[in-house]
Amino acid sequence: MASVREEDSIVVAEFRKRVVTYEVIPAFVRLSKGAVDFNTAAEIFNRWVFTLSAKQCAAVEDEAEPTLTITVGDRGRANADAARGAGPTTTDGADAVTRMAKWTERSALFAQDVDPLIPCSLQSMSEFMSRQVLNHPGVNKEVLERLASSENLHVKDMFDLWVAECKKVATQVASEAARQECSLPAGWTDDALGVFETPEDAHGIVHLKLRDWSRGGGGGGAGDRHRTIASVRGTKLANLKRSYERVGHAREEEGVALHRARVLTRVAVMLLRYEALVQAKICCGMQGAIPPAVAEALSDNFGASHECFASPLNHHYQDYFSAFPDIDRWFGSHGSFFESYPKEGSFECNPPFAGLTAQQIGNHIDRLLRSTDRPLSFTVFVPKQTYEVYYVMNARGKGPGAEAVDMSRWHTHTMQLDVKSQWYISGDNHTMRLNDERACWDSTIDTFVLWWQNEAGRQRWPVTKKGIEELRFAFMNKPRGVIETAGASGSVAQKAAAAAEGISFGTAARVGAGAGAGAGAAAAQKRSRRRHEEKSAEEEEREKQAALQRMQERAARKDAEFRRAQEEKRDRAARKESEYNRRAREESPPLPRRRGGDLPEFRSP
Repeated sequence: MASVREEDSIVVAEFRKRVVTYEVIPAFVRLSKGAVDFNTAAEIFNRWVFTLSAKQCAAVEDEAEPTLTITVGDRGRANADAARGAGPTTTDGADAVTRMAKWTERSALFAQDVDPLIPCSLQSMSEFMSRQVLNHPGVNKEVLERLASSENLHVKDMFDLWVAECKKVATQVASEAARQECSLPAGWTDDALGVFETPEDAHGIVHLKLRDWSRGGGGGGAGDRHRTIASVRGTKLANLKRSYERVGHAREEEGVALHRARVLTRVAVMLLRYEALVQAKICCGMQGAIPPAVAEALSDNFGASHECFASPLNHHYQDYFSAFPDIDRWFGSHGSFFESYPKEGSFECNPPFAGLTAQQIGNHIDRLLRSTDRPLSFTVFVPKQTYEVYYVMNARGKGPGAEAVDMSRWHTHTMQLDVKSQWYISGDNHTMRLNDERACWDSTIDTFVLWWQNEAGRQRWPVTKKGIEELRFAFMNKPRGVIETAGASGSVAQKAAAAAEGISFGTAARVGAGAGAGAGAAAAQKRSRRRHEEKSAEEEEREKQAALQRMQERAARKDAEFRRAQEEKRDRAARKESEYNRRAREESPPLPRRRGGDLPEFRSP
């Protein structure tokens, strides 16, 4: 997944989605002979995909420091210079500078370029993945022991067989992509391919459809044949279009008109890639995103302007890293975080720990902090168990290959968020209806927020009591229904862009426009910094009291709503009882009377 591939067509993207769901995952279930079910196999596949990518990058990073630098957004020219043997290319000023991380050697060293999603090589990961299987709670250990004793089939052997199966499937996908009728023709556009979008339905969902030319589609009449290839909420599609227009990747080569005429196809291919992850129950790249208010608090108080683990569907800042640079580059992604070598900046790190080990993340951040004297800061969100096993002082990790990481040199502060005081945005909320309450979910475990900074980072972005309190408050207001991540067009992204002026990204996968926000962004950054410096203690106290008052008002409203609901419940019970008594009186028979008339009056003797 390191290098940027040729563009996939919709046909190829759909084909890959099918084979991952119906061939790759079931293959391991079949090879395990009952020891692993589909959901467990999908989770193991998840860890395999993204852990393999991280280990590949770590193996290359252990080599000599890369020396070639290129200008962000000018990758094609730098690659051509590298192929001709030209010397390093450097830039000055606000233009972001990136390091070329020997990705030509990496492409030759690893066979992952066969397919961007289906891994085809273990690369010395047999022991690691074997432990993942043996430690997974969904694996039937008795069946594995029986297979090892009776058939001499161990977990490592299963992975070897699974690799062979995945290679076959990846070859099928590559063959499908090489077919002329499946590839993108020269000068293609959305209209030429038959891709179009429908108006929003009653729930705010837009359907991307493909006309079936073989059955007479495209006439526009009642008999126009087409099928739905992907669905997305209308507001999210509008954000994707704005990001696509802002980034403008390959716009100069294609031309403005042709570039705009291809947006729907590229959105559809990206949606199909991530839908393959969701169908396989893989969470990496689709993990829950932090709320917009939290992203804004991180930007205002700690200078955060980059996201280490995000996607075009759930990012807040303009600068973010994601899993698939071959498709995410059109919407502003800088590629994989593990292939980035930033020398300066403040980063928000909310990784999907189900697919990535804490050791790899800690080692990469430690390597970055050791490599620069410029201000560098990371705000990391980790589950309680991960913090206690890997990052706490004197942690022991989980054994060989999953050792603890000593980050005490860079550790600045730790904040704990209780299980009931935090919520997140669902990773697949882009397909949910506007009133869907599943779009936001409460955390089920405690979370620790860690600040890892070098000395220059501590001086530039100090962790203050005020900033921590604002971050806690930002987690408290959970809405009902869908809430949009800010994307590249919201106020959060604009603030982050202003804070990112002059940042250096050492990443070979960086594409799109430059990260420097220019003179306007620099001025905005200075104004923002001046406002923070001019705030007095009295103003801070007023803000704190206002926030406390808002919390009390919300509590009072909730209490009033509860009392009102109880009164309505009592009223309904009283009305029900009254109605029951009335019907009982109406339906009960009258008392019998004596035939001779009324009973004689009783007189005492």
